[in-house]
Amino acid sequence: STSTDASCTTPGEVIYTATVTFEGKTYTDSKTVDGVALGHDYELTGWTWNGYASAIATFTCKNDPSHVETVNATITSVRTEPTCEAEGSIVYSAKVTFEGKDYTDTKTEALPALGHDYELTGWSWNGYESAQATFTCKNDSSHTETMNATITSVRTEPTCEADGSVVYTAAVTFEGKEYNDTKTETLQALGHDYELTGWTWNGYESAQATFTCKNDAAHTETVDAVITEEIVEEATYEKEGLKRYTAAVSFEGKEYTDSKEAPYTIVTEAPVIIEHPADVTLRSGSAAAVFKVAAEGEGLSYQWYYRTSSTGTWAKSSSSCATTDTYTLPASSVVSARSGYQYRCEVTNLVGSVTSNAATLTVTTTAKPVILEHPADVTLRSGSAAAVFKVVAEGEGLSYQWYYRTSSTGTWAKSTSSCATTDTYTLPASSVVSSRNGYQYKCVVSNKGGSVTSNAATLTVTTTAKPVIIEQPKSQAVKPGTAVSFKVTAQGEGLSYQWYYRTSGTGTWAKSTSTCATTDTYTLPASSVVKARNGYEYRCVVTNKAGSVTSEAAVLTLVLADKPVITSQPQSVTVKAGTAVSFTVEATGEGLEYQWYFRTSSTGTWSKSTASCANTPTYTLEAAKVVKSRSGYEYRCLVKNEGGSVYSEAAVLTVTPAKNELRYPDLSIIWAIVK
Repeated sequence: STSTDASCTTPGEVIYTATVTFEGKTYTDSKTVDGVALGHDYELTGWTWNGYASAIATFTCKNDPSHVETVNATITSVRTEPTCEAEGSIVYSAKVTFEGKDYTDTKTEALPALGHDYELTGWSWNGYESAQATFTCKNDSSHTETMNATITSVRTEPTCEADGSVVYTAAVTFEGKEYNDTKTETLQALGHDYELTGWTWNGYESAQATFTCKNDAAHTETVDAVITEEIVEEATYEKEGLKRYTAAVSFEGKEYTDSKEAPYTIVTEAPVIIEHPADVTLRSGSAAAVFKVAAEGEGLSYQWYYRTSSTGTWAKSSSSCATTDTYTLPASSVVSARSGYQYRCEVTNLVGSVTSNAATLTVTTTAKPVILEHPADVTLRSGSAAAVFKVVAEGEGLSYQWYYRTSSTGTWAKSTSSCATTDTYTLPASSVVSSRNGYQYKCVVSNKGGSVTSNAATLTVTTTAKPVIIEQPKSQAVKPGTAVSFKVTAQGEGLSYQWYYRTSGTGTWAKSTSTCATTDTYTLPASSVVKARNGYEYRCVVTNKAGSVTSEAAVLTLVLADKPVITSQPQSVTVKAGTAVSFTVEATGEGLEYQWYFRTSSTGTWSKSTASCANTPTYTLEAAKVVKSRSGYEYRCLVKNEGGSVYSEAAVLTVTPAKNELRYPDLSIIWAIVK
C-alpha cells in the first residue's frame, strides 16, 4: 500500500495493491481508500498597528501555518487629558470577531503635560505700604503664584483749595514681564489761613484791605473799606486844616482799621485841564467819535462847543452829552460831511473857567489799520545775532514808525533807524549788548483811517544763548510690545531736559518721572508699549540760563492688526483608505496664527490637534492614518491674530475601501449563478 497525508482542505488517500504470480506471470489489482480533510484550526498569532488609527489581527492555522487570515479591527479610544504638570494619555483598543470569538489588543499614546500658562488675575493691597500680584494658570486655576510688589510713590502736595495726592505704584516682574498697578491716597486741601498784608488807598475817598493766605501767597482777598473822616484841626482862610480818614473792614468775623491824615482847605481854585481832547480819525459810519477832557478842580461843570472848520465860528452843542466830560458823536453822525469839524470843552466852577484845545474829526473812506501779529519778545546772547522785531498789520496805505524805551517804565522815544519806518525793526548783532537788556520796542501803524499801536516787545540780552531746537521729536507708529524712543536735538550751552506726556491731543500735559525723562531721548520699553497708550503724545522742554523752549509734540500710534478674514475654506474630500489627504485654509491679516481641530462626527466634540502640522495653514493626514474608521471625521481651523479670531467651516473626510481590502461576497450573485 501507499498513502497521501490529508491537509486542512484536501482529504488524504491509501492505495492498496494486490499482486499474484500464476504460471509464470504476475497479476496485480489496486483499491483506493479516501481519507478525510483535517479542516482549519486557527489561532491568533499577532496584531499589526498602523499608528493609532487602525490595526489588523492575524490568525494562523495550526494544521497548516501557510493558511493565514487577517481581520481589520474596530478602533475605540479612551482619553485622559493632560494637566499642567502631569501627562495624559489616549488608550486605543482594537477589537475583532473571528469565527465567533472576540479578540482585543491595546496601544497607549502619551499626551505631554500642558505646562503652566500664567496670567495676572488680581492685585491685593495692604494699605499703601505693600501689595501682591496674583498669577493664575490658564490651564488649571488651582495653580497660582503670588509675587510681592516693589512700591514707589509720587506725591502731589495739597493746596488751599485743591486736594493733593500720593499715587502709589506697585511693580512686579514675573516670568520676564513687568506688571504694574496703582492706588491713590487723597491728601485733604489745606484750607485758607488769611492774614492782613496791606492797605491800598485811592486818595482819601476809598481804600482796600488785602488779606493773603499763609498757605499760598497767590491766594488773596481784597475788601473795600468803609471810610469815615473827622476834622483833627479846623481850616481857616489863612491856614490849612487837617482831616483824619479811617478805613474799616470786617473780614472772617474780625475788624480791621487803618487811618490816614491829610490837609484840607476851604479855598476853591479855578479848574485846570490836565488832558485835552484828542483828534479822532474814523472811517465813515464805522464807530462813534469820542472826545474826552480831563480837568482838576472843585464843583466842575462842562460845556462842549463845535465848529465846521478850523476857521469857523464856535457853536454851543445841545447834545445830551454836551454837559459831561465826554462828548460822543454816534457812528451814524460820523459822515464825510463832518470831516474837519472841531470840538472843544469849556470847564467851569465858581472861581473861573478854562477852555480845552480843539480836537479835529477826520472822516475817511479808509479803515483804520488792524494789527494781526504783535512783535514778539527776543532773547539773545550778547553779540550772537541781530534782534528782529516784526509787526503784521492789515489795512490800506499803511505806514510804520518804531519807538523804543530803556525799560518797562521808561519814556518812549521815536527811533531814527533806517528800518524804523518799515514793518520789521532790526537791531544788528553789534548792538545786542548787555546795556540794552530790558529795552522795549513798539510800532505805530498808520493810514488815512487812523493809527494803532502794537504791544511792547522786550529784548533780553544774556551771556548764554537760549536753547534752539534743531530737530523735533518724531511721531512713531509701532506694534504693541515694540520698544520706542523719542529724541530731541537742541543747540545751546548748559542744556537740561524734561519730558512731558499726555493721553490725547486735548489732554493735560503731565511731567514724566521716568529715569530717561531728563535726557534728550525718551524711551518706552517694549512692556510699556501697550494698546492703552495709543494716541499718547510726548514733548520735551529744553532749558538753560537764558530760557527754555518747548518741542513739538510727537504722537505714539499703535498699529493693531485687523481681525483675520478667511478667503478660502477647507474643502471636504472623499479618498480611498491609505491615501494621504490635506485640508487647507486661506486667510488675510497680519501676524496670523493657526490651530486645527477635529471631531469624529458632525455631532461630536471638537478636539485640539497636536499634530506637527496643526499650527500651519495646511493640515495633512498621512496615508497610514486615512482608514475606514476615520470616515465621517470633520476638520476645521481657528485663525487668529491681535485683532481677533475666526473659525473656518468644517471639512468632512469620507474614506472608501481600498481595492485590496477583504470584502464579503454578494450572496445574491452567487445564488443566481447556482440557479
